[in-house]
Amino acid sequence: MRKTWAEIALQFRLASKVLKIIYISSPKWSSLSLVITFVSSIIPAFQLFLGKLTLDSTVSAIRSPDQAHIQLVVIYIFLIYLLSVFSNFLNNVLRHINNTLKDYFGKYALESVANKSISLDVSFYEDPSFHDLMEKVQREIYGRPFQVLEETLSITNSVFTIISNFIIILRLPFLVAFLLLVTSLPKLILRLKLTFYTYAITDRRSPDSRKVSYLVDLLIRGRPFVESKLLGLKNYVMNKLEEIYGAFLKENYETSKKGVYSVFFVDFISTTVGLLIKAFVAIQVIFQHLTLGDLTMYSSAVDQINSSFNSLFRSIARFYESNLFLQHYFNFMDLKPKIINPTHPVFLSPSQPLTVEFKDVSFGYIPERLILSSVSFKISDAKNFALVGETGAGKTTLI
Repeated sequence: MRKTWAEIALQFRLASKVLKIIYISSPKWSSLSLVITFVSSIIPAFQLFLGKLTLDSTVSAIRSPDQAHIQLVVIYIFLIYLLSVFSNFLNNVLRHINNTLKDYFGKYALESVANKSISLDVSFYEDPSFHDLMEKVQREIYGRPFQVLEETLSITNSVFTIISNFIIILRLPFLVAFLLLVTSLPKLILRLKLTFYTYAITDRRSPDSRKVSYLVDLLIRGRPFVESKLLGLKNYVMNKLEEIYGAFLKENYETSKKGVYSVFFVDFISTTVGLLIKAFVAIQVIFQHLTLGDLTMYSSAVDQINSSFNSLFRSIARFYESNLFLQHYFNFMDLKPKIINPTHPVFLSPSQPLTVEFKDVSFGYIPERLILSSVSFKISDAKNFALVGETGAGKTTLI
């Protein structure tokens, strides 16, 4: 239980970081998107209420077809029309704003990764674990920020829609709203568990994914392909790819199978509860405790709540998944250079010959494994020198 709460706390911290960089990328477009999302998400609730008034007024006009009742029907229909037009307008404006915000957000994320890469020491690139981290960041940075943004906006829309429809449902006995809420929670828990399971598999595959990339290069890419063909490595490489992909396919199948049956069960529960609530409202209409307009309004509100909960939980699961992957991005951005530039550097005069001298120098990125051992030499810019050695001998490290 303690581990679960710690994970939830971590996700909230990551979510706040993600939302912060979304806002920093463009404060103006972020604010506009939030405001329009809020307005467009509460319009369906007003349409439901106007639909109820229209139906009740139509029934009254049928019973006593006077001019007042007919005018009310026309007014309500016209208001529904205006709301529909306004909603369509807002959705198109919101699409434009979100596309612009995506561009700003993508630019900000890519620039931040590039600037961080430039600031890091060469020693980082000699560490295999750093290459694993870079592979994860490079794989996710192009698509994941856009997904985070889309899911953030989708979550906001779903929450506002659920709240506005719950305000309508609260006119019924409290138990109705309570049942709708309680039967929806297992969906969220299940989707989060499946998402974390999928993330754990993908994260564990990172070294194998990098290996797959190298093996594919040996089969289709320029010089590596020529070398692998000359050395007769085709069958070996294909067998390795088959072995890795076979493990991937098996894990994917098991994950998908778990999700299908589990999600069907919780969907069955929420669908059954929704049907019982509609039956309850219908009985109230039969005994004239509610109107026919109430039946259509509450039934539609239940459908919208269930639909919005499904959308909300899907978005939260995808947002959670993106958070897990973007944790690599934040870990990468938290890296600090190990070599700090001096506050007061010594400037060399270009008019004098420059000399570099090593005296019994030993160095290794990992202390237990030296790349340079007791190296001594002296060179001057007055002459040209060539540095020759086998791959991995330490030429780049020496420079």
